[in-house]
Amino acid sequence: MITQHPKEAPAWSWLFAATWMLVIWLTVPFARRLEHWAKELAGGAGIFTTVVLLLLLLGALYIIYLFVRDRKRYRLGNYCWLLLIGGLLAWKTVELKDGSPIEALHFIEYGLLALFFFRAVVQHFCSPAAYGIAMALCLCAGIVDESIQWLTPRRLFDWRDIGLNAYASVLILILLAQGLRPSYLRPMDRKGWAAVLRMALWPLSLAMLCLMNTPRMTHRVVEAFPVLKKWSPSWGEMTEYGYLYEDEEIGVFKSRLSPAALAAEDEQRGFEASQILSLRRYADYGEFLREYSVLSDPYLHEARVHLHSREYRLKHRIKYRGVDDEKYRKYTLIAYREEQIMRKYFPVIMKDYWHQISPEWWADMATELPQPMQPFYSKVSRGLIVGFSQKQVVLAYGLLMLLILSVSRWLKRSG
Repeated sequence: MITQHPKEAPAWSWLFAATWMLVIWLTVPFARRLEHWAKELAGGAGIFTTVVLLLLLLGALYIIYLFVRDRKRYRLGNYCWLLLIGGLLAWKTVELKDGSPIEALHFIEYGLLALFFFRAVVQHFCSPAAYGIAMALCLCAGIVDESIQWLTPRRLFDWRDIGLNAYASVLILILLAQGLRPSYLRPMDRKGWAAVLRMALWPLSLAMLCLMNTPRMTHRVVEAFPVLKKWSPSWGEMTEYGYLYEDEEIGVFKSRLSPAALAAEDEQRGFEASQILSLRRYADYGEFLREYSVLSDPYLHEARVHLHSREYRLKHRIKYRGVDDEKYRKYTLIAYREEQIMRKYFPVIMKDYWHQISPEWWADMATELPQPMQPFYSKVSRGLIVGFSQKQVVLAYGLLMLLILSVSRWLKRSG
């Protein structure tokens, strides 16, 4: 199936790859429900863990079978690549299943998608170009996957998930290229390079659209097409740009407001914000964030999320006391650091906030922090992009497009 050229018609290969891709996309809106249902049915996450490990084992056995069957044409380097890629796949899958078994299953799905796309592409480009084109297709599938999640209520768009899916695809394609090394591939030529470059424009353009889709842009689109207003309240934030705060005493967190803007907002609106937060502390959290959204009031929105992060950990850390000391101290650290962020960067809010941490409780929390002290990275607004601006994205995209089109055209002519 892998080391030999596909015998079926190209249309069947593409149909199989497209079907698998659609299965991945169509299960996105129901993935969490399916996970909860399976947990209730099986009494925990064990069923997903079992499925994930079983798929991993079956894949490993099949690859080992291929190596044993064709052992005469493989050398030490091929076995080294097999062990390396197999180890990375197994480690990442097991790591993911401990946190979220459904994500581990998703990881395996994208590894298989890379294999199916390769089999389809290789019938048109029987050269190493098939690896690059298959990878570009997997990237497109991953970006669309996350975009579907963005449109799904209670799901989020996450660039890290796109990277994780791409990582699975890359590992499988490296295993094919360096481990199994299909013997039917011809040497790479300039036309192949040109095809790979042209195909790279698709995931690049999709990524560009996502990077441009800020809450402000979404708002403009909804205003231009009122029919979308019915569904838009359930959409999250796809891409946001902000600022990185690195505090030596506290740790790292992100904000949509610059230090100067945050200080000005707190000075001018802190008392009003403290009254709103105090009066609506027990109001529905999701409803509050929708009312004071990142677009309409980023200052109040972020303050509420920091306080929620603090209060959630304060409430739930108690159940780990004497049961799981590591988790108890971890929750204490998060609550302690979020309180520090609020006191230092939202001082006017905290001065008049009704639900203060008492000095005695604050002193006790300081003695219960993990030792040695761990670095802190707040999860509040962690999805903000802080390394570059939207204008830089547009400029980089234009330059890359020009470069890719120029090089691919030259390669096509000279080939």
